[in-house]
Order: sequence, then structure tokens, then C-alpha cells
Amino acid sequence: MKKVFYCLGVFLIVILAVGTGIHTYANASKEKIFTGINGKEIIVHSDNFSILDMAGNNTKQENVKVGDIIGSGTEQEIVIGVSADGQFITMPLADYESEQN
Repeated sequence: MKKVFYCLGVFLIVILAVGTGIHTYANASKEKIFTGINGKEIIVHSDNFSILDMAGNNTKQENVKVGDIIGSGTEQEIVIGVSADGQFITMPLADYESEQN
């Protein structure tokens, strides 16, 4: 009888430890580091980064560099950061130019 309670106790402790680990990982803040203009580091915190993001790059985006201007007309944006896996972040070109003045 003691052996059954001992096994049940060990099983419950293992389940609790695994559940706590999964919960902690799921709620942890995830961050990605981008290299920005003038070599500055930009750290972006998000819960949406995943391994699927790295596989989603297409060949057009692989050649994007910091400082590139993308878009057309009034919707132009400047690339302000690129990560090691090729993802990039942008901001409206007009906003960037107003910050520089």
C-alpha cells in the first residue's frame, strides 16, 4: 500500500513540475535582436516569435539591408533593423526623416 502512495506521489510531482515548466515557457517574454542603423542593437520583445517565422522568408526579403527604402509613393518605409535570420523591421520614411532633423 505504501508503494502505491509513493508512486502516486512521485507521478503527481513529475506532472506538476512538467506543467509548471510548460506554463513558464509559454508565458516567458521572447525577444529578437535586430542590427539597426549605425550598428546599434534593437531588441524587440514579442510573444509571436517562433521557428515558423524563420521559415517564412522569401527570396525577395533575403537581400534587404538596413537603410533600404521599400514601398512606393507615399507608403515608403525604411528598414531600421535586420535580424540574423533575415527578418526586418521598418518605420515610415517620413517619420524617420523627421527624427533625423
